[in-house]
Amino acid sequence: MRLGSGEYCGEVLRRENTRCLLLTETRYGAGARLARHSHARPYLCLVRKGGYTETYNGSTRHMKPLMAAFHPAGEEHTETFHGGETRGFNVEFLPGSIADELPMPPEAEFRGGAVANLLVRLYDEFRRMDDASPLAIEGLVLQVMGELQRARFRAPGAVPPWLRTARELLADRFRDSVSMAEVAAEVAAHPVHLAAAFRKHFGCTAGEYVRKLRVEFAVRRLRASNAPLADIAAEAGFTDQSHFTRTFKRQLGVTPAQYRQTVRAS
Repeated sequence: MRLGSGEYCGEVLRRENTRCLLLTETRYGAGARLARHSHARPYLCLVRKGGYTETYNGSTRHMKPLMAAFHPAGEEHTETFHGGETRGFNVEFLPGSIADELPMPPEAEFRGGAVANLLVRLYDEFRRMDDASPLAIEGLVLQVMGELQRARFRAPGAVPPWLRTARELLADRFRDSVSMAEVAAEVAAHPVHLAAAFRKHFGCTAGEYVRKLRVEFAVRRLRASNAPLADIAAEAGFTDQSHFTRTFKRQLGVTPAQYRQTVRAS
């Protein structure tokens, strides 16, 4: 089944059209299954709540909150949703958008990092949608496109299974102090080889990846609770609140306190 522009199998909660972009928030019920289908236009999806398993081109990925995926036009995939309801935020590139001017990468997933963080900020603009939002959204999408171009140049060569396992270990233990030697031992690789392969395939160091995961965890806590910043810093694995604030601002452009204030105001 091929879906036209703006068509999604889930329930559409909200939609905005701006500057050759279609921004859509969707909802899927627990246990929903989507048969094999494709989309006419390329799009990005950010998981905001819940999760699902997706199969595409003979591969499988498990999508969780604050993970993002890029789907090229015509990519066929199926999806099975888990647990409670799942909510997604989609950014579709309409005809005449910058996606028609640049070569796009093949399918790609982003477990945090710049693309997922930029999509979180895009979603905040989507929810706010004031007179300045179209300009802000355009600027954020240009940054996303820059990251997609980097992903395109990293695309050759599939990620080895042992390296995927190493990334999953880091994702499972991101709040702990885990050394490269410990992870390398778990996947039977030399630490130097692990470090080089990680950067080559994922575009960041293992340490940068862990910091991104910690910030994503903190974002969820800031949105969902009134816990003191010092407590959130400790829960996320930061050594202290100052380290938390510096890292958070470096990745998202605002301090944790400013982010929390923005979320409450929206």
